[in-house]
Formats: sequence, C-alpha cells, structure tokens
Amino acid sequence: MPGGDPGDDNARGAALLKALARAAIVHWKGIATRARALENQCLVATAPTVGEAPWSPAVDVNFGAAGVFAPPDRGFPADGVLAQGTLNAPGWVYADIDFGAVATLRNDPQVFLRRDWHALGGTTETVIEERVS
Repeated sequence: MPGGDPGDDNARGAALLKALARAAIVHWKGIATRARALENQCLVATAPTVGEAPWSPAVDVNFGAAGVFAPPDRGFPADGVLAQGTLNAPGWVYADIDFGAVATLRNDPQVFLRRDWHALGGTTETVIEERVS
C-alpha cells in the first residue's frame, strides 16, 4: 500500500473495499458500509443497483445510493462520508482518495482496532458454523 511499510502490520490489508450490492433497507446499508470502514480502517465504495429489474426475480426492485465512505477517525469526516449519490437515482459518484491518509490512520488512529484485535479476543481463524436441521 502506498505510504506504508510492507513490514508493518498496520500497512497490510486492503485500503479500499468495493461493494456492489442491493439493499431493501437503505438506512441499514449506510450503517453497515460505515461499520466496514471503521472496523477495517479502510475506505469503502458502494455501487448498488437502483430501480426496477423485471428481468431478474432475485433483484426485481432495487434501492440505494452509491457512495464512498471512510472511517470516522483522524483525517476523515466525522460522519465517514466522502461522497454520496442521490437516493434511488442512477449516476456517477466519486471522491478524491488519499491512500497515504489511510496508512497514517492505521498507524495513529483514535481507536486501535487493527493493533488490538487479538488483545480484544479477535481471531483470524475461520469459523464454520454447523447447523442442525
């Protein structure tokens, strides 16, 4: 990642996540997107489908707004919104992205999620849930 030392754990990982999604509950989608940015200390870009899609029963009606979100932490807006489109309207949404700011945030955040993950009981092991019918 630009601006980070490859040997530094805080410099590893994605600096930008993309989410192509459909959400029936628009408010929830905005909260979830910001949560991903905060807990991963990265930027998240969303590009939902909007409008009717009669050709697909799985995505027949789509709601949302495209956006680019950041952790609400040092160097980024308090609400985490870098750019956001108009609800349920097609169009382009873009933001100037400073990957150096992401690296800086990972090395000096207000909340040390990445550094303290294991101390907080976090695991990097894959958890497989077995369901009994």
